[in-house]
Amino acid sequence: PVMARAEGSGAVPAAFETGSYVRIEGLQRGTEHNGRFGFVVGRPRDDSERFSVVVAHHDVLLNVKPDNLVLERQDRTSRRHEVVMVYPNAKSRVREPDAMLVAAGQSSPLRGWPSDYTMETRWLREVLGWRDPVCVTGVRRGTMSKADLVIYLDAASEHRLVNEHAQAAIAKLPTFELTKVKNELPEKVRGAVILMYSPTMGMSTGWIKAGDDTNGHLNFQKQPNAGKMSLDDAAVAVADQHR
Repeated sequence: PVMARAEGSGAVPAAFETGSYVRIEGLQRGTEHNGRFGFVVGRPRDDSERFSVVVAHHDVLLNVKPDNLVLERQDRTSRRHEVVMVYPNAKSRVREPDAMLVAAGQSSPLRGWPSDYTMETRWLREVLGWRDPVCVTGVRRGTMSKADLVIYLDAASEHRLVNEHAQAAIAKLPTFELTKVKNELPEKVRGAVILMYSPTMGMSTGWIKAGDDTNGHLNFQKQPNAGKMSLDDAAVAVADQHR
């Protein structure tokens, strides 16, 4: 299923703009969604009382009454995130950073992200319910000369919304990176994906190899804040994939 109606306790008029970051609470049906975070992406055509909310779990786009939505505030500027959730927009051809739907930290689905990288795939399956996690390496943010990001996606997702941002990032990958995952990638990337900092050198140094200079000497490029991102940084990195 790609749509789900989440029944709450009654409607209270509220103006949640498209792009609002929310927490779902108080559902009497679909109670497994209580406490989950997501973004308002519009209203269902057949029910103007409710708001359509994209979440990171499974393939569901929820239609939720406003009295079951709590507006969440995010710190957009602190550079402290290594892992960021990137949600799909309902409209196509969204390109501007301030329109990117990104979330991270304790008030996000990424709360409890494992510190042991060998546990990441298991965590995605058990916590988010992803059926076929795939890790795509070689993603580069616009300011860096070398790739320092990876994307996790669920290749088995049947979500209604296509993640055009992840697709743009994959389309820019060099051939040798695409070859690694060509048999694992879906025709279209659907639902939320994870953007993760993964440098070519240890984060403890904060430097990555940037190639050779004209004299054959190695150049190193300083990573901003040892590579950690703010949500605004992540939004810019996502928007850069379309350029």
